[in-house]
Amino acid sequence: MTATEAIQQLRTLENEHLELDVFLTQAIRFIPLFVTKQVRYKVTDIPTKRTIQYYVHKGLISKPGRRGRRIAFSYRHLLQVLAVKKLQNDYLPLRKIAEIMRSSSERELEDILIGERRVLSPLRPSDSPSPNSLWTSWRRVRIDDHIELSVQEGFDLLDPSIDLDVINAKIINALSVLSLPGADWTAYDSSASPHAYTQDEGLCFVVAPPVASLKHASVALITEGGLVPKGNPDGLEPSRASRYLKYSIAEVDDMSGGAFESIDLGWDTIHVNADPNRLVPLDVMREFEREGLIGKTHRYLYTTTGVATTVDAAHRVGKNIAADLKSAGISAAILTAT
Repeated sequence: MTATEAIQQLRTLENEHLELDVFLTQAIRFIPLFVTKQVRYKVTDIPTKRTIQYYVHKGLISKPGRRGRRIAFSYRHLLQVLAVKKLQNDYLPLRKIAEIMRSSSERELEDILIGERRVLSPLRPSDSPSPNSLWTSWRRVRIDDHIELSVQEGFDLLDPSIDLDVINAKIINALSVLSLPGADWTAYDSSASPHAYTQDEGLCFVVAPPVASLKHASVALITEGGLVPKGNPDGLEPSRASRYLKYSIAEVDDMSGGAFESIDLGWDTIHVNADPNRLVPLDVMREFEREGLIGKTHRYLYTTTGVATTVDAAHRVGKNIAADLKSAGISAAILTAT
């Protein structure tokens, strides 16, 4: 069946008011007719009730109406869901898709599905750029079996304004983020400011810009492995932690020597207690300082325990540590977990 024939079938639903279960059934039925399956990018995953809630929340589809006490979806909603999947398949970021969904009529959405209205993506370069495109043309270079690099036409590697260290850091940061299970590839922008990106099914993670210069960076050490001074003098909970502690390590060259121990009950601490540098690599950080690879190690160690800690408590602890690091002007942090 061609896309045009599929649109003709879709139009039989123009005057329908679909309850959620029926709406999902129709969306699942039509998605394969407009979207080529690409498992790697998860753009043809079967939508669920949670997916639709997320789409409404993000403005990817309009807020549904009501028929009596029941939520009802229209033909426009169905077109929007299909167009979202179609544009995801074309590597368009979700925030750009949301703009298109808000401004497009039903006929324009149909044209997107048929392919008569082409939306160019900055993530998928066009071989024949349109003069009306918002983006210039891009070239694709395969640099590994699993990696392609898109380079804007006119990019000059020898340009003195190009900082190769920053570019390298951005590439490593992007690959690290995109390797996370469930990560939404179409929503990632390595050049963006710190920003929360959320996957269709609600997974949320934070992407921070790469450190511009490690040679001038202040790096903090954080652990949820329960490393504290010997004897746990401040009574950090060995499980179900409700707080974090911080200890000065300004005069400490490494964590060995018997001054620190782990009190975490969630794992076997025998090897870490024999050499706490295995959990908090202060010895290596001091070497990096001496070699000029980093600016300095932050004067405080941040520590808590992760075993059986509630999500709310972990969120509060993380937020408070982040605020403290920000006020101290910290450039980066190394978080070790068990």
